[in-house]
Amino acid sequence: MVVSILFGLFTIMASSCALGTVFHRNPVHCALFLVGVLLSMSGMFIILNAQFIAAIQILVYAGSIMVRFLFV
Repeated sequence: MVVSILFGLFTIMASSCALGTVFHRNPVHCALFLVGVLLSMSGMFIILNAQFIAAIQILVYAGSIMVRFLFV
């Protein structure tokens, strides 16, 4: 029961952050919303017992690609 509630919260968070990424004009705010999407997706992967994919999601995407996005 708790797992399904957490999964639902992560999906709502991912959807709202994705909409924030699309509709904001400031690139820094878009990058922060995209980090929110990636973190919520990693939370969903942890619930699905895919810890390696969740760790890669945080390290590779939220770390290096977001830094590269902000500098470009």
